[in-house]
Amino acid sequence: MQRAKREISRKHLGYGIYDNPRMYSNQETDGCFLDILTKGDGDMKIAVELHDAILKGLLANTAMLIRGFCRQGRMNEASELL
Repeated sequence: MQRAKREISRKHLGYGIYDNPRMYSNQETDGCFLDILTKGDGDMKIAVELHDAILKGLLANTAMLIRGFCRQGRMNEASELL
């Protein structure tokens, strides 16, 4: 999960907030990443990868993924998450 978050933070924030081993994941931080990735023209592929990584840590916020797919008109993929 940390590797996926490092890649996402570098790509979308311009720096790796998870590069520092003293930075720990939490539900709020994970939710922020999903929020960024699922808004507008966000990268849903990366959002799903992050969501899968979060699920392994039992911290998923499926509602954000559903919202992202719905905003992009991808209702079938949104319904698969239910």
